[in-house]
Amino acid sequence: VSGAEGDHWTVRAGVCQYHSGATWPALSTLLRLKVADPEADAERLYTLAAAYRRLDRPESMEEQIRALGEKHPQSPWYEKALYLAGNTYRMAKDTPRSMEYYRMVYERFPQGEQAATTHWYVAWQAYRERRLADAKLLLDEQIRNYPASPQVPAALYWAGRLIEKEAPAEAAAYYRRLVEMFP
Repeated sequence: VSGAEGDHWTVRAGVCQYHSGATWPALSTLLRLKVADPEADAERLYTLAAAYRRLDRPESMEEQIRALGEKHPQSPWYEKALYLAGNTYRMAKDTPRSMEYYRMVYERFPQGEQAATTHWYVAWQAYRERRLADAKLLLDEQIRNYPASPQVPAALYWAGRLIEKEAPAEAAAYYRRLVEMFP
């Protein structure tokens, strides 16, 4: 098989190695590949980033993510890679770095698969850090931009709590909306 189909087949061989737990063979396969098809190359770079994450080599993971962003900035694989990095740093308790990657996900892919979730993480972190003006703005964005997301009930509640003392009537409006939308 040649051309784009061949590119996908060869990349998928490395992806299969990665998913079967053979991280080093996957790296070997994917690093030596030269593929012309943009989506196959994007998947290759994402899988390299994931392999380096598994090996606890964050610098190499970030290198692959940078390459993916430079070569294929609109690819869904780039969104997945940014989310992967955000999760990596979240698990490592490096909150500033994880928030940086999460913010990149929803800013670059506002309608993407992970946009609502990553936006929520950033909004909730602003609330936890008591950056109240940022938190209010982000919670309202969550409600407005991702109305079908599972985080909307929490965003309504915490937005109301933020303003409860200063603007009780406005807070009550958030709570009413919460009860109306999610009885």
